[in-house]
Amino acid sequence: MRHRIDQLLITAVLDGVTLTPLRRDQFREAGLYPQEGLRSLDGLHLAGALGVEASAILTYDIRLAEAARAHGLEVVAPE
Repeated sequence: MRHRIDQLLITAVLDGVTLTPLRRDQFREAGLYPQEGLRSLDGLHLAGALGVEASAILTYDIRLAEAARAHGLEVVAPE
């Protein structure tokens, strides 16, 4: 058990995750978000979430959370 988290629980959560490749325009869009301090990979995560019309994003990153909220996404950060 890594970090005292049951591997079966982790596997069950990850089984519910769908990976979606980013389109070329999403890479361009990710670099144009106006939020100050938003890092490039965070911008790509945001572009991906918006591209699949997600209603929420899971993150513990403050800058990504602020940018996501600015784009109307609910931010989920479980404890």
